[in-house]
Amino acid sequence: MNTIELIKAGMANPSEKELKEAHGSGRKSTRSRRKSHRPNFMTKLRNIKIDAPEDFAANFDLYVSGEKRVG
Repeated sequence: MNTIELIKAGMANPSEKELKEAHGSGRKSTRSRRKSHRPNFMTKLRNIKIDAPEDFAANFDLYVSGEKRVG
């Protein structure tokens, strides 16, 4: 039974098994909606590729200020 069926049945104290079943069915539908949705933020971040020198991360401030140049 899902939560709505429990409410309609007027059950004041549903069993633990019934509550777990109702809770589990709601979680599944939420997950399936997320998967059919567009790519999430972390997926987009993983797909970013940066073409930079090997020392770019260590010397980022120098590259941004112009003291070092990519060349």
